[in-house]
Amino acid sequence: GDRASLQAVARGTKVDIQAALSPGRAALELGLGSRSTEGRHAWKEAEEAELVRLLGEAPYRQRVLGSASLDYRRLGEHFRKSESVVRKKCWSLAMKERIEKGLGEARCSDGHGAGHGYGNDGQKGTQSGAVTAEKAEKAEETDFPTDITGNASISPVPTKRKWLDEENKEMQRLVESEAYRIELGVQEEGSKSIKWSALAKRFHNCKAGQAQKKFQALKSLARTNGGVMKKDRKQNRKHHQKKVAYKWMIVTVMSNFSELRGTALDIFAAIEAHDDFRGQLDTSIAPGTQQVPRWRTQVRKTLSAEKIFVNSGTKVDRETVWQMDMAAVVDLVADNPKQRT
Repeated sequence: GDRASLQAVARGTKVDIQAALSPGRAALELGLGSRSTEGRHAWKEAEEAELVRLLGEAPYRQRVLGSASLDYRRLGEHFRKSESVVRKKCWSLAMKERIEKGLGEARCSDGHGAGHGYGNDGQKGTQSGAVTAEKAEKAEETDFPTDITGNASISPVPTKRKWLDEENKEMQRLVESEAYRIELGVQEEGSKSIKWSALAKRFHNCKAGQAQKKFQALKSLARTNGGVMKKDRKQNRKHHQKKVAYKWMIVTVMSNFSELRGTALDIFAAIEAHDDFRGQLDTSIAPGTQQVPRWRTQVRKTLSAEKIFVNSGTKVDRETVWQMDMAAVVDLVADNPKQRT
């Protein structure tokens, strides 16, 4: 055992430490077990080169993975690695490419040589930075951003694009009208799928991934906000005007309640039945709810915020019973004679 080995060392006896270890520990120490010192997530040079080619060439992805679209799950299966490991490696390659590209631009500006695709006589670049038809076609086949030489970038992260107001309106129309999409060739009749490349061509300097992201974002907004974008809805909404504040509406109706007590539901019913108050209520739907009017939300907030309404500590059908403090109401009116009662 380990204790016997240590005692033997203390006595000056030569022992084989590896032999003293258990078989499992000895294998781990010697690197003979299933756990490799290289690590499960390490990438070999050949694997990295293969990944770069798969990211940059859509036809090659189609041939190897069976799909031209970027699918991290299939990439993981191809390299026998997890999807998260593949994503991290793609990000690492993208950052490396951007750093090297920035260094190449710096070298060109200093006159110390030409980087890839930037010089007139760089061995790896194109003359005068011209984009050949072959490279332009190659860039069109991939969803990744391209550099000025027409080479497809390996970065799987699409660059951000600023959308103009006119472009937003055009995309909104495309989201709302299937007939319009079919007319422009963005969607085939009888099909639910969208041709993202054709959609991107409708907008200047727009890529398929950017057009798809914008289309789906507007479509999601249309589902959650009744077809109105949040920004526009906020700008168009006007503050609801009423002659009597909700606080005094509550005071008026609760003054007729037995013992000046009642739940929010009792107050709602009394306010809706009041001829002078019914037409002043903000009946628009409150944000985050499906069918709750704004005025009911405001009444509940007023009950909780105003000191003249006291939580009695009891509930009826899971609704809090509120008690109106008449003395506090009298003091409030005395301090503010212009308040409407």
